[in-house]
Amino acid sequence: MMPEYLVEDAVRKIDPSLEFVGPYMGSHREAVVTRKGESGLFAIKYARSENRVKRQAILREMRALESAGKIEGINPLEQSYQEINGYHAILRKIMPGATTVEDGRTVLDQSQIRTLERTIIELHNRKVVNHGIVAGNVLPSPTGEVRIANSSTWMGPGYYGKDTFEGKIRSDLRALIGLGLGRR
Repeated sequence: MMPEYLVEDAVRKIDPSLEFVGPYMGSHREAVVTRKGESGLFAIKYARSENRVKRQAILREMRALESAGKIEGINPLEQSYQEINGYHAILRKIMPGATTVEDGRTVLDQSQIRTLERTIIELHNRKVVNHGIVAGNVLPSPTGEVRIANSSTWMGPGYYGKDTFEGKIRSDLRALIGLGLGRR
């Protein structure tokens, strides 16, 4: 795990208007930040430019989030950073107070499941699929809102051939069914 002072330094180099709050969901490459003079929380995920594998993953995620736009049920892309002081990064709004479904106590209600279904269908209509629809990546909030959190497993347009893409859609839908429909 990277020491917090190094994460804070990376955040400052990427965008000096961001203030480091802490790690995001235990990740060593993501941090919770705020913008000076604004309210709300954001998550910034970054990779050093010289790390080809992580840089490509960030760029792939960036393209997928740009294709997804600001639809209900995801943490939307707020800003992308390409080759800023040796970093590539994405900044997304996050939902305060959210927990994961995998906590063992959280059960999705029918409204939340329908929101996730609409989100997945809309993502698929935009040619974006998610490999990580599991309980730990579904975040319900105390207010009843629900979002798919892990966009690092999203693949945007052109990443798959038609047959593989359609298989990934079926996989996403099976994963959603496994999350909550049978847990009543």
